[in-house]
Amino acid sequence: MGLPIIGFATSTGALREAYRRMKDRPVPQLSRPVHGGPSGIIQAHSLDPELIDKVFTTLSTLDGSGPLSWPEREVVNTTTSSLNHSTYCTACHAESLRVALEGKHPGLPRTLVEAPRAPIEAPPRLRAVAELAKAVTLEPWNLSRTHREHAYEANLSDDEILHAIALSACFGHLNRIASVVELPLDYVVEIEPPRPDAAVPAHAPAPIAMTARPALELSRRPATASAIAGWRSYVFDRDAPLGRRQRTVVARWVAFWLGDGGISAPTDLTVNPLDDALRELAELVTLAPWRITDESFTRLRDVGFDDQQLFDACVVASSAGVFSRITVALAALSRERS
Repeated sequence: MGLPIIGFATSTGALREAYRRMKDRPVPQLSRPVHGGPSGIIQAHSLDPELIDKVFTTLSTLDGSGPLSWPEREVVNTTTSSLNHSTYCTACHAESLRVALEGKHPGLPRTLVEAPRAPIEAPPRLRAVAELAKAVTLEPWNLSRTHREHAYEANLSDDEILHAIALSACFGHLNRIASVVELPLDYVVEIEPPRPDAAVPAHAPAPIAMTARPALELSRRPATASAIAGWRSYVFDRDAPLGRRQRTVVARWVAFWLGDGGISAPTDLTVNPLDDALRELAELVTLAPWRITDESFTRLRDVGFDDQQLFDACVVASSAGVFSRITVALAALSRERS
């Protein structure tokens, strides 16, 4: 079942207003769900209405604009979602990719759904953005100058490399929130991915901490940088539903697993009885979101966490993952391949 979703019909107050703003946005027919309301991925955030604007303002700077073309953006979105075993996001964006390709490379959407780790048969630019999305999703610390040079060979610019990295990192958040609420598909699609398999191994944690200066600065995309700053402040600079210390615990563990050496180690904190339960949930969200079930919330429910607190813990972990993936990936591009 996952954490609950509050639909449009039963929404009130700030959530109803957020839904109305999202419904009123101009979007292509392809992006309109069958039920006519806000898309499922927007409703997946219903336990935190203020977060909706933070996340989707950021996404609008990445998924709704260039320099990457629409098909290239959908390759990033589909690759990322498939590697994170997000049934909802993979289905939606494989369908968007199919339409965006306009009949070219007809086997590509299915390949990205069924074998996202495999090299793809596609033009160099599409291959290059898929490889960047794969690296950001699985092991951003393993990017290097070599990846940047390969992207150049495929005729990608630095701005396009940055676009692919930031888009993939942000889509990882959507994948994780869809898993947290077990979001059902609300679009008609040609390719339906398999249900997540709990036996699939978790993503590997980083073996190193990345502390290098970024090869590219996020400030090259001012609108994205500003939106992410607002998202970050909202997630970390408040005291409820989670307390400030609990947010710090989660963010430090996520940074540790992703190799973000610019954030202090979680072991620097004094021990608190809740830390282990928070770490356990944050680890699932970060490294194996497809394994999240109702049982994943049991330890925290047993000590009194309600749905808003549980959702907040997942949001902090997922958001911290976005920020650390971008930081680590951009720094890793400056190093020699080991």
